[in-house]
This record gives sequence, C-alpha cells and structure tokens, in this order.
Amino acid sequence: MRLKVSVLIPCYDHARFVEEAVRSVLSQDGVEVELRVVDDGSTDGSPEVLSRLAAELGFSLVLRENRGLVPTLRELSEGLDTSYFCSMASDDRMPPGRLAAQVELLEKRPEFPGCAGQARTMDERGVLSPLLLRRYQRDRPEVGFAKLFLGEGEIHGASVLLRTEAFRRAGGYDPRFSIEDLPLWLALTRGGERILVSDVEACHYRQHGSNLHSRTDFMYGQILSILDSYRDHPLHRRARRRWKAAWWSESASVSRFDAFCRIPELGSWDISFLRRLPKLLLPRRPACP
Repeated sequence: MRLKVSVLIPCYDHARFVEEAVRSVLSQDGVEVELRVVDDGSTDGSPEVLSRLAAELGFSLVLRENRGLVPTLRELSEGLDTSYFCSMASDDRMPPGRLAAQVELLEKRPEFPGCAGQARTMDERGVLSPLLLRRYQRDRPEVGFAKLFLGEGEIHGASVLLRTEAFRRAGGYDPRFSIEDLPLWLALTRGGERILVSDVEACHYRQHGSNLHSRTDFMYGQILSILDSYRDHPLHRRARRRWKAAWWSESASVSRFDAFCRIPELGSWDISFLRRLPKLLLPRRPACP
C-alpha cells in the first residue's frame, strides 16, 4: 500500500508560478499525495488560478485575507493525519520522484525526525541551473543542533520531508517569528536528534526579485531573535557573533561603504568575522551555485 504524504503550499502573489508548483506536487508518483493550499490574501490573479486548478484537480483550497507566512503554515498544518508532510513555496517546483525517495529513506531510518534533500535554482522561466546548490551538500549525511545554531550547517526548507509526529512534539511552526524553518530545525534537534541529509534532489528553487530570502536585513534580524530565544544556551554568544559576521559579509557583497559603516554593529574579534574582513579590499568574484 502506498503511504500518504501531505504537501502544504502557502501562496501569496505568485499567479505566474503557482500552477507549475501545484502540478509538480500532484504529479508525484510512488506515494498518495494530499495537497493543501491557502492563498494568503494575494493581490494578483493567484486566487483565480488556484480556484480553477482546485476545480480541475480536487485539492484543498482556502482563500482568505493576508495573515503572513507563519500563521498560514500553522493553519495548513492543523489536523494533519498523514505520517509525513512537507511545505513548499508557491513559486518553486517539486522534482519528480522526490516524495517517494524521501519516504523510502525515512522508513528505513526511524531515528530521524526528517529528511532534507538537495536544491537546484531556476530562473523566472523555469530554466534550471546545471548544478545543485553546493551549500546544501556539505552536511551529508546528517546535521544536528550545534551546526544549525552556529550557522555552520544549512538545509533548504523546501527540501525537507518531516515526520508529522516529530513536528507536533517540537511544537509546530513557532508563532513568535516571521520565518518558519530555522526555529523548527532547532526545535526538532535540541534534544540531540539529527536531521538526515540525503542526495535526493528535492527542490527547484525559483530565483526572482521578490524572494523572501533577498530581504537580507529582515532575515538576519529574525535569525538573531531566534538565537535569543536560546539565550541560556552555552553557544548563544558564539552563535550571535557568527551570524552577525555572515550578515556583514552579505552587506559587503552589496555595498562596501555600507559594510564599512556597519562594522561597529556587526563586527567582532571572532575568527568568523576577521576572515571576512578582506572583502572590503578584494575584487568581487562572480557568484557560484
């Protein structure tokens, strides 16, 4: 008998992309898919696209006013009755066979609360990069709390398949924060558990101007707030220094002048910052996948 997997898609202003996202989920083979979609108050044509697709394909759809990403994911995850689930951005695409491959891995490894995979970028037209993103390959075969907390390990949020029971034990999506993934990964691993990191190609991540992760200051501000929720942890101060160094590094990639001005705010004597300091002087290199 095929296992049933739930897929959660929060949609906001992705009328150009959401049909491709939905069809990529419902074309998965080897598992039974329950698709849940909430349109979070889109101002473009997303509700019309989704209504047409729901009538054609028969998935769960809620159209309502805007409440934000985390409240929408909390709504989508209510009452899950499947053993496994994942979330997915409405502008991304799910590669064929992804769900079945990750279910198979987790069925063999019951000690892991979830399984991360690999990601490949694509442009607005859906044209894929020839290479997988290297940043998500470094922590195979598993990653735990310390690496995630210090920013030394990284998993792509849309690449992770979770055990529903483990998700509930961890408290679900944390309403205190506006980003959903890092608080959840830390909650899942704080007791010593680790997340399996596989070679499965699990996400085609669409890059365009409105991606949430392009809002650097917002993202890093949220990350520091998440770290502060573990203020009593012995790694807290070290983690803040390391994440602030990464924030400074991204600032330097955009504007060296702004990065110079932000040294008092984001700099430290930590090696994680000092090794990035030469970015003020070195010529910029083209971005690598």
